[in-house]
Amino acid sequence: MSDYQLHAGMERRLKQLEDWRDIIELKHRYLRSADRHDVPSVKDCFAPDNAVIEFEGFPRCESRDAFAEMMNSFGGKQGFFTMHHGHNLGLDFTGNDGAKGIWTLHFSSIDKNTGSTTEIGGEYHEEYARINDRWYIQTSIFHRQYFRGETVGKDGIVKATALGDES
Repeated sequence: MSDYQLHAGMERRLKQLEDWRDIIELKHRYLRSADRHDVPSVKDCFAPDNAVIEFEGFPRCESRDAFAEMMNSFGGKQGFFTMHHGHNLGLDFTGNDGAKGIWTLHFSSIDKNTGSTTEIGGEYHEEYARINDRWYIQTSIFHRQYFRGETVGKDGIVKATALGDES
């Protein structure tokens, strides 16, 4: 192997590591922005054109603008708090400007107004695209594996709902 080939191979591997890091930072930015209900920052994580966002239990959105509108209609109310934890990333590059990934999600929320809590687990299946030297989420599909909700009534009685993956 020539010095040129060795150098080119090292550059390619370094670039892929940088891309890996950039995609992880993109997903972390999305998760943090969702918890803060920072809709403009969430929107900016998705590709400007032809983004598809489909989360089980929510309407399918075929643009980042539609997703931002949906987020504004559901969240951001006083006393409502969420925590998204993404982990166990599996990532494969599909070319110089594309990748596919799977993330495990653990989500929890507290609504002080209703006395309810929610816990959801599942997986994001995503496609990423580099556009103008920046990574975006092109497609994000979320499949729920479990759901648990509790509400504490004014009488102090806890009512729970739990759903598992029936597949």
